[in-house]
Formats: sequence, structure tokens, C-alpha cells
Amino acid sequence: MNGFKKIEVESDAVNVVHALNSFESDLSMEGTIFDEIRLLKNELQVAQWKKIPRSSNNKVAHQLAKEAVKFGGIKFWKEIGPPM
Repeated sequence: MNGFKKIEVESDAVNVVHALNSFESDLSMEGTIFDEIRLLKNELQVAQWKKIPRSSNNKVAHQLAKEAVKFGGIKFWKEIGPPM
């Protein structure tokens, strides 16, 4: 696998974080997606799924939305996020 070797994913969705950190197969509609993500995780050196407060996530989502409107098109940040 080329590209990223270490990732950290933050989410305010506790059920998603729990599912991704679990070793058990998920029988929900999204279960096959979680299973696939867990398989891909094995190809990475480090992959962390973290629960963050919704208030923190709202700030990031809002800032990303503002940046998307400002730049239009595709924008990619590596190692650091957009200016706050």
C-alpha cells in the first residue's frame, strides 16, 4: 500500500469509533464497511480511531466548510489542517 502509513481519525460518533476499535464483526448495515476499514488498518504502521467531543468536531467541520467555499475545488492538507 502506497501513501499514508500512520493515520489518526477523530470522530464525535461514539458508535463508529467503538465499531472501528472492535475486533468483532459488526452485523449492522455499515458492518461490511467497518470490516473493510479494519482490514485496511492492518496495512498501516499506526491507525488510531479517537472519540472527541461534538463541540470540537463542529469547530473543525465548520472551518473545513469555510475553506471549501473559499477555495472551491479540491484542497488537501497533509500533516497540518487549514489555518484557524
